[in-house]
Amino acid sequence: MRHQILKYCLLSLVFLFSAACSQKDHTAANTVRVGVLLGSAEQQLLEGAKEIAQEEYALTIEVVPYTYPSEINMSLSKHEIDADFFQYPAYLEYSEKKHDYNLVSIGETYIYPMAIYSQKIKNILDIKPGAVIAIPEEPTNQARALFLLEKAGLIRLRTDNDMNATDDDIIANPSNFEFRKLASGILTNALPNVDIAVINAGFALAAGLVPSKNALVIENENSNYANIVVVCEDDKDQPRMKVLIEVLRSSKVEAIAEKIFKDNAIPAWKY
Repeated sequence: MRHQILKYCLLSLVFLFSAACSQKDHTAANTVRVGVLLGSAEQQLLEGAKEIAQEEYALTIEVVPYTYPSEINMSLSKHEIDADFFQYPAYLEYSEKKHDYNLVSIGETYIYPMAIYSQKIKNILDIKPGAVIAIPEEPTNQARALFLLEKAGLIRLRTDNDMNATDDDIIANPSNFEFRKLASGILTNALPNVDIAVINAGFALAAGLVPSKNALVIENENSNYANIVVVCEDDKDQPRMKVLIEVLRSSKVEAIAEKIFKDNAIPAWKY
C-alpha cells in the first residue's frame, strides 16, 4: 500500500512538472520581455504597442524598465529579458567590444533625429569663430554629434565611418570652435551658456524643443543611428522575435511613434 501511494505521488509530481514546463514553453512562445530605459520614448512606444500586439499579432509584450543603459545589455545576456529596445548600432558595437555579450540586432525601427540647437543664433551660417559648442560626453553620442557638425560644414573628421570618433579625431576646425563635453541629459540646460548644442531628440523634446521646428541642423533618413531591437544571438530566429519586429513596424505603431516624437520619428526600414 505504501509503495502504491509513493508511486501515485511520484506520478503526480511528474505530471505537474510536465504541465508546468508545457505552460512555460507555451507562454514563452507568445510572450517577449523587452528591456527599455525608464521613462524613455521606447518605453512609451512599447506601452502603446502592447494592446496592438496582443489583439492583432497574439503577442504579449512585457515592458521591463531599467535606470541605466549598461544594465540592459547585461540583463539580456543573462536571459533575464528576451530583447531590448534602447540602442543604435554604434552602442551595440561599443557594448560588444567591451563585454562580448554575443548580442545581435534583429532589425531597425525608428531614427529619432539628433539635431543642433541654439538660443543665440537663428541660422547655422551665423555662427562666429571661436564659438562654444556643447556636445555629448558619452562615446557613441559624441561621435554622432561630431558627424552632424561635420555635415553642417563646421569641422572635418579623420574618418567618416568610425562610429567611435571623438573630438580627438577632428582634423580641421578652421573657426577654432571650443568644444564643451557634457552629459547628454543636461545639454538642454547648457543652451543659455553656449552658442550651439548637439542634442538627442528625446532630451530635446522633453525640454520643449521640436527637432523639425527648432533645430538649426537635423539628421535625416541617411543617419546610421536608427534604434534597433537586440536579442541574444541564439534567439535571433525565434518566431516571436520576428513578430515583435512586425509589430514595431506596423502602421499603427508607426502612428504612435510619430505622436510621441511630434512627427519626427523616421521609419528607418523604409530607406
